[in-house]
Amino acid sequence: MFLESYERLNPKQKKIIDTDESFAIHAGPGSGKTEILALKAIRLLEQVVHPSQNVALITYTNEMAGEMTDRLRTLGNLSFGNLFVGTVHSFCLQQVIVPYANLFTGYPFLFKIIGEFESKDLWQQVAGKQLTQTKNHRLAVLNRNLPEWLDDPLSQICLKYEGILRQRGKLDFDGVALNAYWMLRDHSSLKDALQSKFPWLLIDEYQDLMYPFREMVHLFLQTDMRIVVVGDSNQAIYSQSEEDTIRTLLIRAREISPCRMFEESFDVSYRCPGNLLRIAGSVIGEQRLESKAKTSVAQIEFENHWSSSAKAVQIVKEIQAQLAGQDNFLIAHPENWQISDTRGALAAQTFDGNYYFDIWSMVGSDSPHRLLKYNPLIEWLQDVAYWCVCPITSATPSFLELFDTWQNLRNQYPLSFLDSLTIAYDRIKFFGHLMYLKNITVRNCGEWLDECRAQLDIDSVRKNFEDSEDYQQAIDFLFDQKTRESRKIRGSNIKDFASHRAGCRPHLSLLTVHASKGLTFDHVIVVGINNSSGRWTFPSRYGNEVQHRRLLYTILTRARKSVRFISRTNQLPPLLEQVRQTVQEDNINLDTGVG
Repeated sequence: MFLESYERLNPKQKKIIDTDESFAIHAGPGSGKTEILALKAIRLLEQVVHPSQNVALITYTNEMAGEMTDRLRTLGNLSFGNLFVGTVHSFCLQQVIVPYANLFTGYPFLFKIIGEFESKDLWQQVAGKQLTQTKNHRLAVLNRNLPEWLDDPLSQICLKYEGILRQRGKLDFDGVALNAYWMLRDHSSLKDALQSKFPWLLIDEYQDLMYPFREMVHLFLQTDMRIVVVGDSNQAIYSQSEEDTIRTLLIRAREISPCRMFEESFDVSYRCPGNLLRIAGSVIGEQRLESKAKTSVAQIEFENHWSSSAKAVQIVKEIQAQLAGQDNFLIAHPENWQISDTRGALAAQTFDGNYYFDIWSMVGSDSPHRLLKYNPLIEWLQDVAYWCVCPITSATPSFLELFDTWQNLRNQYPLSFLDSLTIAYDRIKFFGHLMYLKNITVRNCGEWLDECRAQLDIDSVRKNFEDSEDYQQAIDFLFDQKTRESRKIRGSNIKDFASHRAGCRPHLSLLTVHASKGLTFDHVIVVGINNSSGRWTFPSRYGNEVQHRRLLYTILTRARKSVRFISRTNQLPPLLEQVRQTVQEDNINLDTGVG
C-alpha cells in the first residue's frame, strides 16, 4: 500500500517524503497532508530511524488522531512499536510529565487529570466574570518572573486555581502544557533525552497548537531533532490572533541556521471542487488553491425552515435514498447544546437498514460520558466489532493487532515477556473467541457486548493502570445500563458500534463546527444559524471577524460535493449573506461559461 500511495503523489509531496530535513508546510484543505504525514512516518520507521528510536506523529484533537490512526491502518502499517500517534496533550503527558516529572523538583507527578466539567466549575468559582481573560492570561505569560505576570491581578486568580488543583491532587490540560514546557525550558538534559528518543517529530494542524506547545517546538529547534509541521493559518479557528504561526516558526528556525528548516506549500486540493474553493477563498480574501477534485462542481445552497435540525435530517434521508447510502454526511452545529435537537429529529426518522450512524451521536456533546469515546478499552471493543461484522477492507484491524491489545489490557507485563508457547496457545484461544463473536446471533449491540464480556474476560482489565478508574467507568457505561445514553448504545446495531472505523460504511456525524476540523465529508449541512429568538449563532457568538471568517472557510472546505446552510428565517448574518450573494454570482458565471 505504501508504494501505491506514494506513486499517486505529486512532486512536492514526494519531496517531503524523500527528504530527510525539517519542513514547515503551508497545506490548504484537502491537499493530502494527513496522508503525507502518515507516509512520512512509515518511510522514517522503515528506512531512516534506528529500531531503538521513535517517531512522534502529533495532532491537535482526538478526532484527528483517530483519523491519522485509520490512515496508517489503511496503508497497512500500524504495527510499529516505536511510533507514537496522539494529541499534543497526550504527548506531553505520556512522554514528558509522567516519565520525568519525579526527577525534578516543583513538578506534579502523582495526580489525576481533572474532568472538563470540574475544571469549568472551579474556574467559575475563582474567576467569575473574568474567566476567559484569566484563562488566556495563564497561557500567554510563560515566564512568571516577568512584570507582565507579577504585576497583573489576574495572576493571583491563576495561582489560586492552581493551588486548589494541587490540594485535590489533580492537573488540568492547560497545566499539562505549561508544566511540560517549563520542564523542557529549564532542563536541557530533558530536551536531549527526548531528542534521542524522538529524532523525528511530525505535527499536524500546527496552526491550532496553543502558545505553550508552539514554544515547546521552538525549544526542540535548539536540538538536532528533525521537525515537519503542516498547517494552514486560514484554518486557525482556535485563535483570534492574525499571526501566521508557521511563518513565525520559520523565522525562529532561521535565527538558529538558514538551513534549520525549509518552507513548502501544498496548493492543490483533491477534496473541494473549483467553485467551492472560489467561494471559500472569497471569505478569507485569498484564492491560492487549485482544484483537482473528482467532483467538478459542488452544490452550495441556502434554505430556511422553522426547525433546521429536522430539515437537515430530511435532506440526509432524501440524498441517502437517491444514492443508495453511498455518501457520508456531517450535520454541523455552531454550539454543543444544539446537537441534542438534531439527535431528537434523527430519532423520529427511519433509514435504510444498510445505513449506520456513529454511536457517539447518541451521547450529548456536553455529557461526561462523551470522553469515553477515546477510552482504549471501548476503542478496542469497537475494533473487535468491526472485525466481526463489517466487510474486510484495508481499514480492518488485523487479528494480531486485536490480540496484542487484548493481552496488553489483561496482563501486568508486556507481551514480549511471555514465552512463545503461551503466546501460541493464547492466540488460538483468542481466535476461537473472535469466531464465536463473529457468528453468534444476537438482537442488538448490548447482547453482543455481554457475550464479549464473558468470552474476552473484560472484567480482568489490568488494575494497575494509572487510569484504571477510566477503565472501570468504561465497563460501567457499557454493561451496567445506568444511563439513558448507555441503554441507547446497547440497543443499537452492532455495526453502529463499529462505525468509528474509516471505511466501515457511509455515516452521519453530528458535530460542532470546531470539532469537524480536519475531517472530510461528501455533504455538509450547517444548522443552528439562528436560535428561536432570532439571534445569530453562526459563525459564532464569540470572537472577532477574523475568527468568524476562518470558521466559515473551515466548514465550507470540509465538503466534497455539497454544502447547505439552513436557518429559521431568510435573514442571514452579514458574513453569510455575503457568501450567498457570491454563490449567486458564481452560479451565473458557471451558467454562462465564465467561471
